[in-house]
Amino acid sequence: MTKLISGKLGRSEKLTVSRPAEPLPARATTGRDPFQQSAGSIDESRLRRALFRRMGRQIRTSLQSMSVSDLVELVELETPVETLAQVVSMNPEAVLSVGDDYAVRLLRGARRKQELVQRLGGALSSGEVAEVLGITVPAVKQRVRRGKLLALPLSNGEWGFPALQFTPDGQVRDGLPDVLAAFDAGEDPWAILLVLAADAPDGREGTLLEDLGNERTRRIAVDRARGFGAQGAA
Repeated sequence: MTKLISGKLGRSEKLTVSRPAEPLPARATTGRDPFQQSAGSIDESRLRRALFRRMGRQIRTSLQSMSVSDLVELVELETPVETLAQVVSMNPEAVLSVGDDYAVRLLRGARRKQELVQRLGGALSSGEVAEVLGITVPAVKQRVRRGKLLALPLSNGEWGFPALQFTPDGQVRDGLPDVLAAFDAGEDPWAILLVLAADAPDGREGTLLEDLGNERTRRIAVDRARGFGAQGAA
């Protein structure tokens, strides 16, 4: 257990999920997809070509401005999905050349998300979490639904679990379920991550998540979780 978690914590350069994580069940949504409503009037082949050209320009622009060390890092990634995600997150400023302000904001957000995940030890897959906890993957998903674990939706359609929510001996950190329960139902997991990645209070080392074993820190975390939704609505 310790080897698996410590291996993740040692990777500070990139966000990866070493084995494919099985997607958690999607939440039910209402309303019709606007893209489906007009799909019959779209020339699919032209649409695909247009999207390919747009993505190709962005990738070329990003690669041309990267250092040799960045390029080597990309080559060492295991899958095309990881490579594309890393290209996007490593060089968000490159989209300025194509003048898409919204994309600039989006990619800056992607880089910030990656930094937060790395601050909390990187991301484990659902299979890796099952191995750490000694349970099955369905049991992991059940714990997520019950608010006992934090799972993050990743850009590749999979789910990642911040490694530092587990102790080196394969246990969920004390106090984490209490903090998760204090957030409003349906709160964005990335918003929860932002709270947990804050510095521990009172000058203590590490993050709020790592220090949840301290009773005062736990109370502070719960208070912040309860007030988070109110701040967003203000």
